[in-house]
Amino acid sequence: MAKADFKGVTSSDGGFGENYPTDLVLASKLENDEAYSKMMAEKGQATKKYSESMTALMDFAAGKTIAELEKELADNEKITDVVTGATFSDGNGYLQAVIDTAKNGFGVAGIKATDGEIELTHTYAAPHGDKAFAIISLAKVGDKIGAAYVDEFQFLDKGDVQGVPNSDGGFGENFEEGTVLISKMTNNGAYSKMMADKGQATQDYAESMNAILAYVTGKTAADIDKDVSDNENMVDVVTGATFSDTTGYVKAIADAAK
Repeated sequence: MAKADFKGVTSSDGGFGENYPTDLVLASKLENDEAYSKMMAEKGQATKKYSESMTALMDFAAGKTIAELEKELADNEKITDVVTGATFSDGNGYLQAVIDTAKNGFGVAGIKATDGEIELTHTYAAPHGDKAFAIISLAKVGDKIGAAYVDEFQFLDKGDVQGVPNSDGGFGENFEEGTVLISKMTNNGAYSKMMADKGQATQDYAESMNAILAYVTGKTAADIDKDVSDNENMVDVVTGATFSDTTGYVKAIADAAK
């Protein structure tokens, strides 16, 4: 999106942002709800804000099984006819993406939630320098982190890596020639090899990240903050994590929980 009108993802003003034209910025539509909704109204005569339609679709999907959602899509040529409050022209595409995620998305083990509501939350962060940004997703049960997932996104040279969806389409036309935006978890093999070649890393990226996720699961933000305060380097506390910036990742997850 136009840098003048939209707020970029974390690290857009750092090394990460150097990979696309200076007048553009990679933006979250929800973080830029006002600006994006205004553009939808001007270009597509949208009558609702982006966040209103997206929230309606999320509320519609919540509590339903995969089979129930698939039946809804099969029975309705235009899903927005039955989703109160959603006016997206591509509502079917969004709901299909929810189904695909439920079937094939990355999964992590969490605590057994017996009491209280489960609250989903996410945030953007830069726990490891300014050449990448992270999306931190949490399922909170009361004040505890019931489950956590972190993925980072960075530009790498094209080659033996898989770009994010639409990298080979219009979205990818905004990348610097010869580069592609990648998910580190999706490209664990290639990224881990780069870590070993350039930083003498001794284990895969995913191994260290999963160790961090296991460490935070079941803890409160206060629990994590205390560990950070009591230990100069959290790599000594998080069993199985060898990231040089383990402390940065742990602090970013605690911040997300707040």
